[in-house]
Amino acid sequence: MIRRFLKAWRDYSAAPDSLTEAGNLMALVLGGNQPFYPFYLLVIVGWPAWPSFMAVLGTPLFLAVPAVARRSSIAGRVLLVLVGTANTVFYSWILGEGTGINLFFLACVMLAALLFRRAERWVSVPLAGLPIFLHLWLNGKYGIAPVILSDSERQNLVSLNWVSVAILIGFMGFVFSTAIAASGSSPDRPAK
Repeated sequence: MIRRFLKAWRDYSAAPDSLTEAGNLMALVLGGNQPFYPFYLLVIVGWPAWPSFMAVLGTPLFLAVPAVARRSSIAGRVLLVLVGTANTVFYSWILGEGTGINLFFLACVMLAALLFRRAERWVSVPLAGLPIFLHLWLNGKYGIAPVILSDSERQNLVSLNWVSVAILIGFMGFVFSTAIAASGSSPDRPAK
């Protein structure tokens, strides 16, 4: 059963283009982890964190990235950055500012920088700027968060989110460096 699941995972994330395949893998990993984050919050905060389960609604969007990429490689890669950015905005509203959740904007910027070739900078530069713009524009404008946190809970979330972002960025580095090395091409040319 596990072998069948892994084969289906590989088949679904496969793409003729190494960057698209790396993006598909990232989308499936992010989508697969989405449902677990609210449980981490339940451990840290308790039942008052129940509104965080609404963010799981974004899971199908992450999981749809490989399907979109089959029709258009660039559209799939754009979708991944947009869904990640929207997810970060949504969680920032749910948990409130000062929880470190907005650190995930850094991962969105990195995705936008890694997912596109030099000839696609017309797409990657605005996508990389979007999370930065949203962070600056929304700073102080989220209003009262649905999840009310104590100072110690907020500090625990900052630690959790810092570690989560560090792991995610490290994982991205491994995935994309492997994709570039396996393709035998530069990040400027599609794999043959």
